[in-house]
Amino acid sequence: MTILKVQAPIWHNKSVGIAIGNKADEEVFHIEIQAVRKNGSRYYPNPFTISVAEIKKKRRYVEERRGNKPMLYIVPISELNESKPGEDQTESS
Repeated sequence: MTILKVQAPIWHNKSVGIAIGNKADEEVFHIEIQAVRKNGSRYYPNPFTISVAEIKKKRRYVEERRGNKPMLYIVPISELNESKPGEDQTESS
């Protein structure tokens, strides 16, 4: 499992950019969106997950490349798998 800490989503389309690089299809991304409101609460308090296979399967995701940086898949937050409080987040590597 790869942990991604996103400071803020892409607000105009409510999505996140994920660079999968050469990760195996079985690899799972654990995504924490850390953007907070003025009162200190997070916009997205629960973490999300998505596998490399899911990202590759949904070809409609926009791919972006900027300079020498890796290819980013722009994934809508609504298509990520939300983990509810109390769900086991541990997974052996």
